[in-house]
Amino acid sequence: MHLTGQMANKKCLVACAGSGKTTFLVSEVWEQYRNDSVIFVTFTITNQKNISDKIIEKYGFHPSKIKVMGWYEFLFKFFILPYKADVIPALNGKSISLCFDSDYTKTYTTKDGKTFSKYKKDDKKKKYFTQTWGLHKDLVSEFACECLATNKDSVARRLNESANIICFDESQDFGETDFKIIHLICRNFKGAVLIATDPRQYIYSPSKYHGKNGGKIHQFIANKVNTKRHEYVTIDETSLSYSHRCNAEICKLASLVFPDEPLTQECKCPHCATRRMEYFSIKGVFAVKESDIERFIEQFSPLSLIHSRRETLTLIGKYMTIGDSKGTESDIVLLYPTEDMAKFVFQDRSTLLKPQTKSKLYVSVTRARHCIGIVYRQKYRFSNDLIPFWNNTYIKI
Repeated sequence: MHLTGQMANKKCLVACAGSGKTTFLVSEVWEQYRNDSVIFVTFTITNQKNISDKIIEKYGFHPSKIKVMGWYEFLFKFFILPYKADVIPALNGKSISLCFDSDYTKTYTTKDGKTFSKYKKDDKKKKYFTQTWGLHKDLVSEFACECLATNKDSVARRLNESANIICFDESQDFGETDFKIIHLICRNFKGAVLIATDPRQYIYSPSKYHGKNGGKIHQFIANKVNTKRHEYVTIDETSLSYSHRCNAEICKLASLVFPDEPLTQECKCPHCATRRMEYFSIKGVFAVKESDIERFIEQFSPLSLIHSRRETLTLIGKYMTIGDSKGTESDIVLLYPTEDMAKFVFQDRSTLLKPQTKSKLYVSVTRARHCIGIVYRQKYRFSNDLIPFWNNTYIKI
């Protein structure tokens, strides 16, 4: 899989799920930058492993010149650690760590409903750090931008000395604060940049303070990075528009989740068509009654997806949260939906879903190559009028 002709110096690829974003990135590095220094950046640990596996598959080993890292690691290495004392002088010679306090907020509310900041406007230590110099994870990008503001040339030089190409996978997870980092890289990094994104999969923004435009990196590039005089980044919306993973029924349901976005379409190339034709187990989209869950799992060994680890479910077999599942795939998936998701799937496709809920439903459905089973619970106050129930007559071959 490759683009026709020489790869553009900087490119943003808008893809659908299962189109092979990660495979494409690794293949382009192999074909165009085989002997160069490369940095791959993504968000989840799952996808970091996925990238590393594909590199080993392509090269036969993992070259030392190819670095795979998470977004936080990337920001710490190139933006924060070298320049942190320029923002907060007390950090000179201090070690800092990442603080995973997901309940951190910048403000507090009094009993009478008034909201106040937890710190003085110019108190950056209290804003960004704990007492033991733990950097709040939700503010990593914001602090990196503070470091960038006083060291733009140094950061750019550091990046240019470290890599010939930077690849960003699952880039829909960037929020507005991250865009400032991407702006610098697209404008000032002298090497190649390859950005792969699917805006429908925006479920894992590293910061809850990233603004309403998170996930729309292609629009940011078109409106803020590129100018009338200079196209720094080429936006490609066609090369990764077909799903090599999902069959037609799964693609149809995925498209219904985002009716205003381009269709998610089944790839019909000979390789994909043959692979689907040679698969002889269950295919399609099914509702699975609670009473049938155990039999469904015993018969098909699906990947089960849950909304949150806080859910009180009795689970058997292999399972992941929807967020952690990004970058993975399975022949058969069993989804434990939220009630809003269930109402949309089973009864009313006009049900208004919150943006993150829509994205999580899209991600869940498109993890499946051949079959998605969606759990229908007895407690639902609505009927299943739209998809067939699994009736335990499909035999795995």
